[in-house]
Amino acid sequence: MHKLGTLGTILQSKDAVGQLRHYLAVQIDIDQWHRRHGQPKGQDYDKLASDTQAALLKQLGEHDILSEETIKEVSKSLTDRIKSLALNDSFTMVPHFQCPLPCEYNKKMYLQLLIASLVLNACILIAVVPFAIRVMRQEAQWKRESLIAPSQ
Repeated sequence: MHKLGTLGTILQSKDAVGQLRHYLAVQIDIDQWHRRHGQPKGQDYDKLASDTQAALLKQLGEHDILSEETIKEVSKSLTDRIKSLALNDSFTMVPHFQCPLPCEYNKKMYLQLLIASLVLNACILIAVVPFAIRVMRQEAQWKRESLIAPSQ
């Protein structure tokens, strides 16, 4: 006799719970973004609930073990949880992260550093290449000269 697992053992798996936590965290981040960008009430939770429900129903098969009512309850529960967490003061008052250099930062200094680097590299080439050529010519000349005097 095969014993089927309960919903509790399925939900204890890291994959199912992790996916639900990730979904909730992303939706809370989206809500915070809406609050920071001109929508003081956050995102539209009714639209979120209908979008979540539609996305889950799309995944439902014809002879699936889950029913439409189960999907509706799960999407409603998720949306209610997102709403309760997003309206919590500890989430809505999180300071917004901002880059230390704004996008409009003047990049002239980096252009000047690039030009100075190119000029210094060219100077090194001008100094090193002739020296290397002179050393190669001297080595070739030294090889031609014999250290032993030719016998007569």
